[in-house]
Amino acid sequence: AAAGSSAVDHAVADGSGRAATRPKVGLVVIGNGAGIFLRCMSGVLEHFDPDRLELVVVCSAGTRNSLAPHLQNPRLGWHILPDEFSQMVPALAAGRFDVLYHWEVGSGPQNYFLPFFGAAPVQCTGWGLPDTTGIPQLEYYLTSTSVEPPGAQTQYSEQLCFSDQLLTWQSRIPAPETPATREEFGISSWQTLYVCAQHVRKLHPDFDEMLAGVLRLDPEGVCLLVQDRTGYGANRVQQRMARTIPDVAGRVRWLPRLTVDQYRRLISTADVLLDTPHFGGGLTTFDAFSLGIPVITLPGTFRRSRYASACYRLMGLDCGIADNLQEYVTLAVALGRNRDIRESVSRSILARSDVLFENRQVVREFERIFCELAARKPGPA
Repeated sequence: AAAGSSAVDHAVADGSGRAATRPKVGLVVIGNGAGIFLRCMSGVLEHFDPDRLELVVVCSAGTRNSLAPHLQNPRLGWHILPDEFSQMVPALAAGRFDVLYHWEVGSGPQNYFLPFFGAAPVQCTGWGLPDTTGIPQLEYYLTSTSVEPPGAQTQYSEQLCFSDQLLTWQSRIPAPETPATREEFGISSWQTLYVCAQHVRKLHPDFDEMLAGVLRLDPEGVCLLVQDRTGYGANRVQQRMARTIPDVAGRVRWLPRLTVDQYRRLISTADVLLDTPHFGGGLTTFDAFSLGIPVITLPGTFRRSRYASACYRLMGLDCGIADNLQEYVTLAVALGRNRDIRESVSRSILARSDVLFENRQVVREFERIFCELAARKPGPA
């Protein structure tokens, strides 16, 4: 720690703090999150204004090898970190960044401890992390007014930096080349297909009663869930549901882990997507809306349960947002069983969802926030 601290002190003392013209911003990608980073940030990296800021991806050589083929912007910089943590800290400080944006914090030991060393005058995080870090040296959290509840600042150790945009770049997923059918997933054409494509770790016990309410109200309804990689988590949840909702557990069916194409086909054939409580869908929500599939959501107290409702609000819709458990059930079944209502909602989503996809204003907001953060003086050491 002492060696890392001295490297940081030297970097700040010799004038590497703030650029006189363009701020230098490093996007730190450490760990296994490169694929999600690419999906959520590629448009920002491709379309940022190099006259406003210098944008640099900070990562290992291996991560660069996986990211670089998908990024074409010649003005995008790269700063390679060694794999050894004791060498990583001074190497990061040597980059002389004005702002460091840590994509993930806490998914592994390296990306958790790295912010503690304060390798830039300003450090922040955002979309890649659904909660506060509690790290004093990580001062700012980039977020959206549409995704946070009232009084959200009390939930964060970081100071919130708000945007009126969702600070992620998403592209619509393509519709399947050949239309998907219910039969390929073992569902009859007359059944209502509810899909919850969340990872099993998001299937909180409170979801059991929500799902049971839907299936009890819709005797023709079936819900498809997706197994985890090993099947262990799915087996545990299946055993739990056999105890908690035995009367409808037989209509909760599990699919093996899906390929990307199978996943998209599943989403496209669903009548309704069911969001999970407490920790809801992020990318699955965008995927559903890109195809016009309604999502039923019950937003909670924290950001991590409010992605779907934020998307609805940006579209100017509230047709899938429930205020309580009973309304969640009623909305899901109304959309699931009534084709006319469902198709009307689907048309509204398709007509209004452009705001969610490839939105250049998201890029401008990142530029604005990064420039504002770079202009702030660092706090006391």
